[in-house]
Amino acid sequence: MLAGLGAQNAPSRSALTREKPPLSVGFYPEGGFFHQAIQVELTAPGARIYFTTDGTTPKPHYSMKYGGPITVTKTTVVRAIAVRGGETSVVFGHTYFIDEPETTIPVVSVSITPGLLFDPDYGLFVKGPNAIDSLWKLPGANFWSRNEVPVNAEIFETDGACVYRSQSGFRLFGGMSRLFPQKSFTLVARKRYGQKRIKHEVFGKKGLKKFKFLVLRNSGSDYAKAHFRDAFMTTLIEDWNVDKQDFRPAHVYINGTYWGLYNIREKVNRYFIGDHHKEVDKDSIDLLEHYLVRKRGSRRAYKAFLNYLETHSLDNATNYAQVCSMMDVDNFMDYQIAQIYFDNRDAGGNIKYWRPQRPDGKWRWILYDTDWGFGLHDDQAWKYNTLEFHTKPDGPNWPNPPWSTFILRKLLENRAFRQAFVNRFADRLNTSLSPEAVTETLDRFYRLYAPEMPRHLARWRLSRSKWEEQVAIMREFGQKRPAYMRQFLRAKFDTGAERKLEIETTHGGYVRLNQNLRVEGHFEGTYFQNMPVEVEAVPALGYRFAGWEGIFTGNNASRLVLALHRKTYRLKAVFEKFEDPLAGQI
Repeated sequence: MLAGLGAQNAPSRSALTREKPPLSVGFYPEGGFFHQAIQVELTAPGARIYFTTDGTTPKPHYSMKYGGPITVTKTTVVRAIAVRGGETSVVFGHTYFIDEPETTIPVVSVSITPGLLFDPDYGLFVKGPNAIDSLWKLPGANFWSRNEVPVNAEIFETDGACVYRSQSGFRLFGGMSRLFPQKSFTLVARKRYGQKRIKHEVFGKKGLKKFKFLVLRNSGSDYAKAHFRDAFMTTLIEDWNVDKQDFRPAHVYINGTYWGLYNIREKVNRYFIGDHHKEVDKDSIDLLEHYLVRKRGSRRAYKAFLNYLETHSLDNATNYAQVCSMMDVDNFMDYQIAQIYFDNRDAGGNIKYWRPQRPDGKWRWILYDTDWGFGLHDDQAWKYNTLEFHTKPDGPNWPNPPWSTFILRKLLENRAFRQAFVNRFADRLNTSLSPEAVTETLDRFYRLYAPEMPRHLARWRLSRSKWEEQVAIMREFGQKRPAYMRQFLRAKFDTGAERKLEIETTHGGYVRLNQNLRVEGHFEGTYFQNMPVEVEAVPALGYRFAGWEGIFTGNNASRLVLALHRKTYRLKAVFEKFEDPLAGQI
């Protein structure tokens, strides 16, 4: 037969053996948002279609066979498969939102066989027959499962566009928050399900462009309270040297039923580290949590690090320098300052740390699960001396066991670290953690969540007044915490009295304060008498540093260390235009 076609017209052998495209099901219209009932048409040329509308995974012969348009009168997930001969397609799913309330945040839809979540014997969302009711943690309950099951997942942006639609993995997420009726869960993109990455800027232009894991979090311990504590706290420190999860709120639907307001978060694992540290191979890291619990790689380097700390005094500068080569001290400092300021008394149980597996690899700490902070269980938590709590040498097994405070206690043996720690803390209290900055961020969160909360509160029968009360507790914490933190710092480190520092810059440069803050324009802050601060004038391109005003230095050195003997210091860095005499001659 081929010979009769002629050489020019005969298909190549590769064309003849090329695989047919995989079976698929077309949906018209595609899933999305509609104001009234619609009819949905399914297409799969040359194949039979089987579908469901209750979330059940469709199966040949057992599910409804498609014979014409499907009328959808309420929010519904249509799941469908195509069957041709002995071939069956993957499961496709589209969600049709009918007359749902307007929203300014994303919407996530999950379709899953209902029994996998709600069957009284094996459903992941229920207690099940094996839970031990006499213990409050309900060990043996189904919701402690770590099983992963396939679902159809969709993510819709604020303009209604579907930016991700694929079969995905679904597993429960979290610790004690699994006891709450609204469960946290993780979506996993895997090639065996469909798309191997969620390719969308879920967290905006500044965030990552693709994800393997996304966590839909019920706000952890903050469930039924403010519902955004952890996200709020990590936002306060977004420009610090700390690894932390991005966030975005979203409404979630399961099988077409509204399931409440969740916080989309990144999942902390090797992918998270590799994606945020492009210079690091995600498969060549040591990742540990709690006390030497290995998640990836080896414990060997961390044990050696702890052993060095245990056997060497860090009052010795050489020993301290060796420790600095083993850990990112600035990262650890920022991490501890955040936990202490937040009054996160659950931090001792939620510690993750990692290093690249290479000779110069330094340990870094990841900030996560800070829900206990900002007055979660104490409406006057701003008074609590969490600095003492996080440096206690003999705390109980929980919440602050000795191993969890050990590294900070050892580092504080070193005078240079103590001074840097106090000044870094003061830097943060003057900027990111100032009452003004915290209030502005809290107001922004309130404006984002307030219009979306009524539906969530109604869904889970929660109180609006309690929500408002929790936000008020956070607001008071932000207003009062800095003054108390300065008291705690003075008491522990003999810092002397508080001192006011004002810095001004002219056009053409900036001042680097304590090798940490960048000051341009005008800055006012509170520091301490016995803790000298460092200022360095840095000219912009085309300018040079002309000198300081407001303080006599005897020279025009751009870098100064100021002993704060007076109550108030005012200094101005003056920059002037400058053209190198050799410019244009090379």
